[in-house]
Amino acid sequence: MSPEVRNMVTIVLVFIVLLTAVAAVAANLGVFGLDPDSTFAKTTLGAVLVEVVSAVVYVWRSGGLVPSTASAVVAFEGESDPSRVELDAEGCTYRVTDMRAKVKESGRVGLVYGHAGWECKFPSPKELDVSVTLRLVEKGGRVWEVRPFYPLSRDVSARAVEE
Repeated sequence: MSPEVRNMVTIVLVFIVLLTAVAAVAANLGVFGLDPDSTFAKTTLGAVLVEVVSAVVYVWRSGGLVPSTASAVVAFEGESDPSRVELDAEGCTYRVTDMRAKVKESGRVGLVYGHAGWECKFPSPKELDVSVTLRLVEKGGRVWEVRPFYPLSRDVSARAVEE
């Protein structure tokens, strides 16, 4: 499921839980003309509790509303000064693959140049048994590749590739 769809489902789920909670409180206060001691009024509080627990479990299992990010600091083979490498943000991509080399996710990396050099940011995979590959393109057209690494790796090395 894509992050956009997951976020939409989460928002709809939270809306339904809030709507049901408001209806349950209103039923217990007698707003709908029901007796607060009616079966409906008594069971709605239990239903709201089940919905809240279900929503919390869903949000926790799906990674929450805000996707977490992973990052890797890249050292370029043959380049002693990383500031000489000028990366093109539009051409730099990541690819997450599972143990069978099936692509699970891909997209553009976020680039930040910091004190340690170029840092590549990408959505953190939910599983730890996947590998990440980076393809970094310089503004001059030179292409760098970071061989597959685990998402928890912090420092990675890029090598120039011929295209």
